[in-house]
Amino acid sequence: MHPVLRRMAQYLGLTRMCSRRFMAARPVIVQPPQRVFALMSPTRLVFLWLTWFPAFHLHAQETAVNAFWLDSKLTLSMRNYAEHLDIDGKANRHAWVQGVRAEYESGFTRGPLGFGVDLSPFVALRLDGGNGARNMTHYEQDGSGQGDVAWGYLGAYALKIRSPVGVVKYGLQTVNNPFLAPYDIRALPPTFRGFSFDGVKAGGLQWTAGSFDGVVARGATQVTTLTTSTGAIAFDRFSYAGVEWNDDRFGQIALFAGHADDLWNQIYASWAYSVGDPQSFKWSGRVDTYLTRSTGGARQGDIANQASSLSTALQHGESSILLAYQQVFGDQFFDYIQETAGIQLANSAGADYNAPHEKSVQVRFSFGGRAFGYPGASVTLRYIRGWAADGSTGAERYTALGTPLHDLYWIGDKPMSGDHHEYGFTFRYRMQAGAFNGWTWQFSHTQHVATPYYSERTFRLNRILVNVPIQFL
Repeated sequence: MHPVLRRMAQYLGLTRMCSRRFMAARPVIVQPPQRVFALMSPTRLVFLWLTWFPAFHLHAQETAVNAFWLDSKLTLSMRNYAEHLDIDGKANRHAWVQGVRAEYESGFTRGPLGFGVDLSPFVALRLDGGNGARNMTHYEQDGSGQGDVAWGYLGAYALKIRSPVGVVKYGLQTVNNPFLAPYDIRALPPTFRGFSFDGVKAGGLQWTAGSFDGVVARGATQVTTLTTSTGAIAFDRFSYAGVEWNDDRFGQIALFAGHADDLWNQIYASWAYSVGDPQSFKWSGRVDTYLTRSTGGARQGDIANQASSLSTALQHGESSILLAYQQVFGDQFFDYIQETAGIQLANSAGADYNAPHEKSVQVRFSFGGRAFGYPGASVTLRYIRGWAADGSTGAERYTALGTPLHDLYWIGDKPMSGDHHEYGFTFRYRMQAGAFNGWTWQFSHTQHVATPYYSERTFRLNRILVNVPIQFL
């Protein structure tokens, strides 16, 4: 018997009544009302309050604290990253960095509102890479930090509250949506400061929302202002809300709205559908589109464009072939937020294929290694070609030398225009068992070739990533 219950029983003279031996040997006798009321004297009621309430209150607190700790997760994520980038007309950039993330996620306290925290210290060690490496190594917004051999900071943190409708977080964090998709391609990922909300999934439907006002960029340790990726225009805050619906009959549907202060409003919509079984043949199709309109101060000029892509794929086992078409409708670049992969269009790869009026096509082959006796291995080959880019309308509007928008629409002494294409190769291997289970190795190569007046130059890129996850909790 619990000690508190035993004390109460002894005081009330009910020890024998609470004895298992007594209860087993004799039938239960219902006490007359006067006996029950006699037990409930004021003195004994006060005793019950002073003994039972603290005991059960402490028990409830103990349960809540236990949930906070027992549902916690602690993972050590180590990544060895190496990259060599050769851009025509510019100095080569290369780096070799060891990154480490300790990712702690607490559980939630019990009750209608559960509270928790997430903490993730980031540490990096530069093994190679000079001042020209820029944000491949340590590189702050003011240019400092490039000579540092090691650096560390609190890369992610969040205070979180769980309610019956979802989870709210505030802090430095990563979210995954069509505007702020993770861009984790270096030793350490960028994180964004602000609020996020993930609703409880019900009937295949899930709501998400958020608002962010700063970013710790790749290579940096301090929060800086949000900027656009192509135009490099700073802005104060980005907010979004959206819904995703997954249904066996109709496929996956997503609809999101985003607002960048004094910059633009964006609508994103997608639909994906598939039929068949990959063990025989599975066909899938997908449509993605962004609609952008300038708003407020229109810091990146007047924008009224649409960027869309259509892709279809046929899969057999772990191997597949994909065909895609993408087009930008409008006189402006389709732009998105820097430090994100917030361009969920089929042909965004080594280059974005997001210039005014640009059209592009892609063919991509993926092969799984299991059929060849190498489970965990995969190879992807892609070819993308873009054409019909025409920035002449923007060039006529932004003729002032030295301004960001001038430099965006003018390449030297001519308006931006031209064609380009790229070849891509990726090899990935994931250990399937043993002491190295879960380790991944990835090598990727991109060869991009552009005509002289296209907005992105000819470049060659090689990147190696080795990921080592260690689960502690």
